[in-house]
Amino acid sequence: MLLLLGTSVAAVLLADRPVRRLARHRRRDAALAIAAYVDLVRVLLVGGLPLPAALTAAADRGQSWTFTQLREALADARQRSEPPDRAVAALADAYPLREFTDLARTLAAARAGASPVLAFESRATAIRRLDTARQRAAEATADAQMDLPAAVVALAFVAFLAYPLLTMINSTVGQ
Repeated sequence: MLLLLGTSVAAVLLADRPVRRLARHRRRDAALAIAAYVDLVRVLLVGGLPLPAALTAAADRGQSWTFTQLREALADARQRSEPPDRAVAALADAYPLREFTDLARTLAAARAGASPVLAFESRATAIRRLDTARQRAAEATADAQMDLPAAVVALAFVAFLAYPLLTMINSTVGQ
């Protein structure tokens, strides 16, 4: 009975691995794709396009899963005559990624009267800083994981040198 239960748990965990890997990949993709999307929108806005046209044109440029979701959400909003921030907010509800939520807030602020160029520029900067912080945290974790084996090797080396010295000292003291 215990073997059956253990096998069942292991099977569920193994079956879940591809889904978790895909989710991890999409989260990483979403962070970088939204940063690129926000930069594209900002450049198009500076170039003179109105906000809805800039959002659609920027979404049409990308090929990843995130860009596909953005294209579909913006097309759906256009068909329903809804503002784009509601479409992205619905996308954030369907896929609870912080990047979609932040993009919806940025669009809402731009639609409410904030400068769209400044709003998108600050969003892109925040995304890049967060990605940099994540990379630094991963590097720090890797460094910390390397410190323990290095300490063990150093202690083994000291013991390798100290043991013969101590046995030599102890053998000559009594004579």
